Amino acid sequence: MEVSPALISNVTDAVLDDVQAWQSRPLEQLYAIVYLDALYVKMRDNGHVQNRAIYTAIAITLEGNKEMLGLWTSAHEGAKFRLQVLTELQTRGVKDILQAVDIADTDQIE
Repeated sequence: MEVSPALISNVTDAVLDDVQAWQSRPLEQLYAIVYLDALYVKMRDNGHVQNRAIYTAIAITLEGNKEMLGLWTSAHEGAKFRLQVLTELQTRGVKDILQAVDIADTDQIE
């Protein structure tokens, strides 16, 4: 399916406020498990296409429900950016996580 750059801009502009509100919403104080991962996607930035890391934080609540806590983008995957993600989660209300799982680290387990 082909879409014009103008259509993409219009759709992005229409949902941007909702996305920002979702990304900054208050979170629960306690989660049973939080999974952290990053995947690489090609993104256009200032007219250039480049690989970017998209960080995800997915939680399992004490009731057993899945909840996407947020999505973040960075030029590279690394410990400093993961710390920023965790700090943001804390700022949004998370006080404790019973088990945090870094999916990238599990790739190294044999």
